[in-house]
Amino acid sequence: MKLMILLGSLALGGAAYAQGCNQCRENVAQTAPATRRAYRHGIEVLALAAGCVCGSTLMVARRFGR
Repeated sequence: MKLMILLGSLALGGAAYAQGCNQCRENVAQTAPATRRAYRHGIEVLALAAGCVCGSTLMVARRFGR
């Protein structure tokens, strides 16, 4: 049952897009391609770190919340 709920929520969920701050986009667009790649890599690292914090918090809450 849990698997069906998970698959359903993934199937029905829409695409998530970034806020798209114009100032940030303009500043990054004026940099060299290597710098743009570094920004993209940094965003991926920060997203992974946030996901790990969220996941570990949920695991601790589930384990000790009973």
